[in-house]
Amino acid sequence: MRIGASCGMKDDNYRLKVVILGDRQECVSISGIFEGRPCDLHLATYGDEDALKSIAEIEPALILVCSSFRDLDASEICGRIRSINQCLRPVVIVTSPVFSEEIMINALKGGADDFIILPVDSRVLLARIDAHLKTRKFSVDMALDKRNIETVLDITKAVSSTLDARSVLSTIVCKIAEITGAKRCSILLVAGNTGYVLASNDSPEMQELKIDLARYPEVLEAIKIRKHLMVEDMPNHPMMAEIKGLISNLEGMSVLVVPITFGEDVIGTLFLRAQKQVFGEKEIELCRIAANASYPALRNARLYENLKEEKERLLQERIDDLAKSRAELVATNEALNKEIAERRRAEESIRVHEQMISSIIDNSTAIISVKDAGARYQLVNRKFEEIYRLDIEKLKGKTDHDIFPKNTADTLRSDDLKVLASKAPIALERVIELDDGPHTYLITKFPLYDPSGEILSVCSMSTDITAHKCLEKELMKAQKLESIGVLAGGIAHDFNNILTGILANISLLSECMDRADKNYRWLREVEKATFRARELTHQLLTFSKGGKPVKESVHIGKLLEEWARFASRGSKTKCLFSIPEDLWPIEVDAGQISQVINNLVINAEQAMPDGGEIKVSAENTVLNAEERLPLGNGRYVKISIEDKGVGIQEEFLHKIFDPYFTTKQTGSGLGLYSAYSIIKNHNGYIGVESRIGAGTAFDIYLPASERNAEIRDDGSGSLIRGKGKILVVDDEEIIRNVIGAILTFTGYKAEFVAEGKQAIETYRKAQKSAEPFDAVIIDLTIPGGMGGRETIKGLLDLDSKVKAIVSSGYNNDPIMADYSKYGFKGAVRKPFSALELSKALHKIISEED
Repeated sequence: MRIGASCGMKDDNYRLKVVILGDRQECVSISGIFEGRPCDLHLATYGDEDALKSIAEIEPALILVCSSFRDLDASEICGRIRSINQCLRPVVIVTSPVFSEEIMINALKGGADDFIILPVDSRVLLARIDAHLKTRKFSVDMALDKRNIETVLDITKAVSSTLDARSVLSTIVCKIAEITGAKRCSILLVAGNTGYVLASNDSPEMQELKIDLARYPEVLEAIKIRKHLMVEDMPNHPMMAEIKGLISNLEGMSVLVVPITFGEDVIGTLFLRAQKQVFGEKEIELCRIAANASYPALRNARLYENLKEEKERLLQERIDDLAKSRAELVATNEALNKEIAERRRAEESIRVHEQMISSIIDNSTAIISVKDAGARYQLVNRKFEEIYRLDIEKLKGKTDHDIFPKNTADTLRSDDLKVLASKAPIALERVIELDDGPHTYLITKFPLYDPSGEILSVCSMSTDITAHKCLEKELMKAQKLESIGVLAGGIAHDFNNILTGILANISLLSECMDRADKNYRWLREVEKATFRARELTHQLLTFSKGGKPVKESVHIGKLLEEWARFASRGSKTKCLFSIPEDLWPIEVDAGQISQVINNLVINAEQAMPDGGEIKVSAENTVLNAEERLPLGNGRYVKISIEDKGVGIQEEFLHKIFDPYFTTKQTGSGLGLYSAYSIIKNHNGYIGVESRIGAGTAFDIYLPASERNAEIRDDGSGSLIRGKGKILVVDDEEIIRNVIGAILTFTGYKAEFVAEGKQAIETYRKAQKSAEPFDAVIIDLTIPGGMGGRETIKGLLDLDSKVKAIVSSGYNNDPIMADYSKYGFKGAVRKPFSALELSKALHKIISEED
């Protein structure tokens, strides 16, 4: 695998880093979905070990693995990606043009976050990628927040556990360096224009360094206005001049300066440098907290040392000078008053420090509590009071058994005992019933120690992860629906192959039968039923994959009656129709529109459980700007379906077309969403009006067609005979046999192959003979072999004028909707009749080259 050049220009805005792993053609193909999005794309090919190592340097947020071969070990590739040392865990998604349960399972076991079957609508793919990236961002933000709070608590513990200034400041710089990834972190005491390094995780020479800050106006200005300063490209910055000889590897380094302030007083500054472009907002905020924490630590330590020395000196003076005059006693008294004033100032500084820590805890979005070893509450934050509606003053000194039900209290006490026994943090999930329903919390409990090292208290921090859990459920639901869709598509495809054998043989048999034969009418009824079965498989394929509509110009009137009656069959409702004969033709995918009508009629039935009338009407209409509909001006056919059922509440009307929204206990929430998507893909509009107890009316607007409606094949008419040599490419023997019978009956010669590679070789040999092929019929999907998309490319390389018809049971495939774009001259949808095939062959053979 080799990393290619970045596809995006770097700017000041955030850009998503994406690595696409596959062969070159796959990478280029799938990279198109990111066009217009702010991201840096890196294309990668299998087999290059250096490129795998480069992923750690790129630190992508997303890795797409293009799995196009059945023998590709997706598990190994995902495992190797996960083994690379990266700062943040990337989202890994494996794609495949064919569904293989083994590849999917191996990929997910190897560490993939998702497995997507191609082709897939780019919006669906981007939506799933965005969902994973949001989940990743949520997890990263939650981990950073937790880590920062723990760091603040560690710093607080260090500040309160010792008055040794060097020790406190050393702890602070080490903690900040660890969290931010800074190579060097120092605390400088600022006196005028001079900075003294008091603590650093650097070399001893750095800790003794004295810096003339007058040479660095940026730093002095930041200290003056008490704002942080961040500078990039430090190798050439004068700020590094004095210490350049003491450090190395300055390339790509940035520096962060955070003043140590208290009110209007500035005593020093926190100085960090790191091998990265910028420091994040959370890192800067953490540094501000650490800087503020270091002020009272340094100030208190100094005051303590001063007070101790002063007290010892005064005590010695009192022992030695008991006989001194009253004037000396007055002087001693004044000194004591001064000492008291200093002590009070120290106590005030400590109080302010405690208020600052309390403010951090109270403003946290997590639920925080502290209990002593005897399970008595010592402290809770504002979020705790808000969630449980308990006053802190009433909580102090009480246990969980005084507050919560016994089962809940027993569980909380058990968790605390685990912390006390293990002397280590624990993390667990708990579901808590609140006023608005159950919430899932991620709970972290850890011990707090006194200066002697004994466990003093147990601290608990609970973060609400309900939204994250809901997102996980939605992703799982989407994956299940996709699996059902893949299964439905496969069944429909296989059923179409079976129906092709039935329909083609019936139509061929009817061609040979005398119209006066008494059995001919029954044969025609079987043929009509088979045509109906074809429409049902088309609907099943529409559910399974959606996709681009395969449109034809039709008169919708009779189809509306047929679809509505079929949907209401067996129910207590009755359909009333008001459909004029002069409806304009419309260009639609009949299978998809029938799915919309079925959904709306079924909804109307469910709204009238005791039965009733469903009014189905249609009319021609011309829209203009006054209509206030999100449609262009022009001619439309309006379809209305109205019931007199229970109606829909007004607050729900704007949500009914949202995915997964339903007011039914057993509903999936996909019926109206599917209808909305289909009508939108047809450049139409669907609206709804409803009143409680009065019923609901859905209105559908579909653009009128400028073309005459196509005559839908009902099996009538005679086969069109011809002559020529036809090559048939299909992996199903039953299909080859029935096509062979039709071709022989209509006057053609035929040869048969099972897959594309054989077809290309057979066509090449025939070109060199005295009898080349006049046309080719190619199955679009051939499992385990070369299908129609690849075969037509090979045939066009041999003969740019090749006359090929594409055939498929996947009728909603983009190739079937726009076959000429891919090099085909015609298309027949499985199942097809002998008449449909003869018409398609006659059309392309009779065309002029």
